[in-house]
Amino acid sequence: MKRDGLKIARNWLKLANGKPLIVRGARRVGKTWLVRRLAKEKGRQLIEFNFEQEPLAAEQFDLKGPQPFLKSLEGDTGKRVEPESSLLFLDSVGGGAEALDKLIGLAEKIPELPVIVAGSFLDTNGRSTLPSDRQVKSINLEPLSFEEFLSACGHEALRKFLGEYELGEAIETQAHEILLELHSDYMRVGGMPEAVVCWSEGKSMEDCVKVHRSILETFRIDSSKYTGRIPLDRFARLLSSVPPMLGEKFKYTRVSGADRSAALKQALERLAQARLCCQVKASAARKLPLESDAREGFFKVIFADVGLASTALGAQRGVSPYEAADDPSASERPLAIQAIGQALRVLQVENPSPQLCYWARENKGSEAEVDYVFESHGRIVPIVLRAGATGKLRSLHLLMTERNLSLAVRINTEKPSVTSMKTRLSHVQKNDHCLVSLPCYLAGQVHRLIGDVSYV
Repeated sequence: MKRDGLKIARNWLKLANGKPLIVRGARRVGKTWLVRRLAKEKGRQLIEFNFEQEPLAAEQFDLKGPQPFLKSLEGDTGKRVEPESSLLFLDSVGGGAEALDKLIGLAEKIPELPVIVAGSFLDTNGRSTLPSDRQVKSINLEPLSFEEFLSACGHEALRKFLGEYELGEAIETQAHEILLELHSDYMRVGGMPEAVVCWSEGKSMEDCVKVHRSILETFRIDSSKYTGRIPLDRFARLLSSVPPMLGEKFKYTRVSGADRSAALKQALERLAQARLCCQVKASAARKLPLESDAREGFFKVIFADVGLASTALGAQRGVSPYEAADDPSASERPLAIQAIGQALRVLQVENPSPQLCYWARENKGSEAEVDYVFESHGRIVPIVLRAGATGKLRSLHLLMTERNLSLAVRINTEKPSVTSMKTRLSHVQKNDHCLVSLPCYLAGQVHRLIGDVSYV
């Protein structure tokens, strides 16, 4: 596989100098693979400790001073440890803030020995603030993006095409249709590495679904590692409630009538910390950062992966979620919401706490909603998933006019286009903006593509 996170890890290794690399991500998303691949590429001796399989390993890091610690490593591995040619990998680390602070201190004491810390539960035991960029380098490893999926399935030339495409260039109809079909495959297979490997080798959706169910069961079983005193059945109910509410305001009453909202809120926060889901906050979109303008208690939730969500929802192959995007009740629309949210999280790969937001106005009689709003090149950019004509984008036009925004993005199944829009809500409320329409397979390139776009 060709993971973008590997490039970030390579760059970190050149300049580590006592700054550990923290790799966060859901279970079975490829964290261990990435570190082992890095060590192999760079010819470094990999010293690996798995804190789940070797719980006593945690005692090693209580040793004071670099020399006692290195001697302890040599005793455990039976090999001489040369810090300059080694890589220390601490896998499946939990323990929250205390464990992470201890490991940061270790890396600072032995700057010549690069240290990588990976875990799905690093943040589940409570930390009010994340380590600063001066202390650590972070990778938020998501499931494979569509571009990474293309590479894994042998379509490197198409991945290169997407990475080099510029607005205004023509896309041949045949290439467009092939990419739409491949993206449809991605919506069903998703980006969990095991599922992608399964698909690339046999193209059997039935086998992929079996992999998905195995991963979902792992999520359920592993919930005991971060529940604390929260009942396991509460986590199970929450986890199974996320896919059916994709694209909708999340309501605790739909999860359980037996649990209090405060208890479900606490459990949902733990699930998000373990990267099994992600809150999409309702932002007023008046200022940056968008999450600072969010409304308390108003949010949606997306799942860990679009393929897992597809299997959980029992989605049928052959129906385009983007063609269904104009119908809020369409059963396939939630997968489109999931896929775009996932693509926006991938764009925040170096952010230890990636954020997603949407915009909604709930005034009775004049309700309006825009699927996502995100920050790009210092400006607020709305994203809508619509297959219809530009005249049907009432909610988008309302947001653009009320906030006087200059650029918006529409995701659909058509070829790319750039349109100058003039909207008028009243004789005093009007707005001129640029609408960039992108096919779903270019969603992962949105930040790069709109960088130089301005209203003309």
